[in-house]
Amino acid sequence: MRNMQKLLLMVRELHLRGYQDIRVIPSLSPSGLSCRCSLLFDADAEIQEFIGSSWIFSLLDRDGDSELSVEGLADLFIEENREKLDRCRKDNKEYVEWYAGMLKQLEEEELPYAYGEYFSPSDYWETTDGKRISTLPNEKRYYTNY
Repeated sequence: MRNMQKLLLMVRELHLRGYQDIRVIPSLSPSGLSCRCSLLFDADAEIQEFIGSSWIFSLLDRDGDSELSVEGLADLFIEENREKLDRCRKDNKEYVEWYAGMLKQLEEEELPYAYGEYFSPSDYWETTDGKRISTLPNEKRYYTNY
């Protein structure tokens, strides 16, 4: 849970560094026991999906280091994905502000999810603590894997 929340915070750090056209799509696995997280690049044109949860877990398996800071994760992510990220240097103020507000609503180790096996996309995200966080209008159009 802690590492998945770091992934969410890393995206906020990327937004702060000017990569504002990155969207997060969190979901639950079919068993409901683990969270997944996709990142969408250049969402206004050609959508490219990146499985962020696989990236962070492969990173931890490779280095065995779960203590990377959010800033360190962002540095590494930029280094490994510079070409994709260069397309994300666009102004997306509405989403960036919504995303920052969403993060502020989460408690430590609480994760949001847009949908799951038994939870269809709606106009809000649920959290692992049972909260409902309203999304931007028509946000579910980005949920390509649903």
